[in-house]
This record gives sequence, structure tokens and C-alpha cells, in this order.
Amino acid sequence: MITLAGSMAFQAGASLASGLFGRSAAKKQERTARAMARYNANVIRQNAKAEADAIESNLGNLIKGQREIQALQRMSVASRGGTLEGTDLLTLINQRKEMQLDNLELLRQRDIALITGEQKAQSAIFQGQQQAAIARAQGQAALAKGVLGAASVGVNYKIAEKQGLV
Repeated sequence: MITLAGSMAFQAGASLASGLFGRSAAKKQERTARAMARYNANVIRQNAKAEADAIESNLGNLIKGQREIQALQRMSVASRGGTLEGTDLLTLINQRKEMQLDNLELLRQRDIALITGEQKAQSAIFQGQQQAAIARAQGQAALAKGVLGAASVGVNYKIAEKQGLV
């Protein structure tokens, strides 16, 4: 036959075990949240790097094309017996200025892609840290609930003992 004391001891043990298991599960959630955040941040960074590399490749192609255009322009002027002065020179200067602005725009887009990627990665990490903090708090609450449940059983046992029920 199960005694009241045995039943209360079982309840106290079950309450503590429940708290410990809850804390353990919450720790696993915390680790998972952090790992997922790191993974997501790395994916975001890799995507931003790939985008920046693509922009840089486009910049290389643009520069190559611009050099070819400049060479053709010089040949065009020379074929007409002209020299690089006056109207021809102003046209070439304006076009080179536009070409340089195009180059700078691509560099700006590359930098924006990298910065945006890093900001998104940091946001993913922050969200993971928040989820981990919530899981940690839930684990602490589960443990506290288990300990309080066991203490409650102990108090109830003492009360029953004073009343002569045990």
C-alpha cells in the first residue's frame, strides 16, 4: 500500500524531474536558436558576397568595354586627321567623365550590397539571440516551477504531519 509520505515524495520527485527536463529542453532550444541564427547570417553574408562579386564582374566588363570605346574614339579622331583638342577633346572628356560615374555607381552598388547583407546578417543573429534568451528564460521558469512544486509538496507534508495525518 502506498503511504501518504511515499505519494508526496513521488510528487516532489516528479515535480523536480519535470523542472529539470523543462530546463534541459529549453537549453536545447537555446542552442538551436543560436545555431540557426549563425547559419542564417552566414547564408545572408554569402548571398551578399555573391551579389557584390557579380557587380564587380560587371564593373570589369564595363571597364573593358569603356577602354574599347575610348580606343575607337581616338582612332576615329585620328582617321579624320584631327588632334585631341577642341571639340573632339571636350567630347572625349565628357564621355570619360560619364564612364567614370558609371564605374563609381557600380562600386557604390557593390558596397551597398555588402553593407545591406551584413545588416541583415546582424539582424538574424540578434533575432536568434532573442529566441535563445526566451528559451533560457523558459528553462529557468520550468526549473523554478519544478522546485516550487517540490517545495509545495514538502510544505503540504509538514502540514499533514502536524495535523497527525501522516
